[in-house]
Amino acid sequence: MWGEFNDIMNIGKAGADADNQQAVDDLRNAFRYGHNGQSAGTVTVDDDYDPAKYLQVGSGSALSRAVAASPQEQSYIEKAKGIILQSITDNRGGTAQFQVQDDLNKNLLYQRFKNSGLQYPVYDFSVTDANQRALSIAIHQFHGHTIRLKDYKVTGNTFSGTLVFHSYDRFGLDPDDEITNYGFIDWFTLQHFDRFDGKYPPAIAVADVEVPISGSF
Repeated sequence: MWGEFNDIMNIGKAGADADNQQAVDDLRNAFRYGHNGQSAGTVTVDDDYDPAKYLQVGSGSALSRAVAASPQEQSYIEKAKGIILQSITDNRGGTAQFQVQDDLNKNLLYQRFKNSGLQYPVYDFSVTDANQRALSIAIHQFHGHTIRLKDYKVTGNTFSGTLVFHSYDRFGLDPDDEITNYGFIDWFTLQHFDRFDGKYPPAIAVADVEVPISGSF
């Protein structure tokens, strides 16, 4: 089973640049070996998210660099940054409007992103683009993210700071994925089969991309 699983991982990263290849290897190893080669431990469907069990990989690593270099992430960030900069300018440097609300209808960025049709990056399998192929195996599509503003300051009528795009995904398969294909059925079985008693839970793939911002009002 691991041989067939490794085959699709190796196909996914073949010809990709160093960061994209490393991203696939890191996630494969996290799925197979977990913490210090001991697996991530037994995980049940009733468990809350616990980093001690669901190994996180990627933050500040090859995965973050690979995601940051992808056209999808760059396009997403450019559009999101434009919306955020416009709001800061409209509020004369103020950022209180970005406070997260329990009610999504009151979340400014959620509504602005929704109205503009802005969606998380998606990486589809590509025969001709090796980096896209690698990210389609490692990520395919992010499950969600947060955006944080750090080192923010306003001086006179100018502002500056850094946006941190913190995106995350599960390195795993669900029943609606390609689980009947070669290698994928092994991946799905290793993750879900009761015989393995939750020994191979999906790793949490984390990509952090920082972008400087500045402007005036």
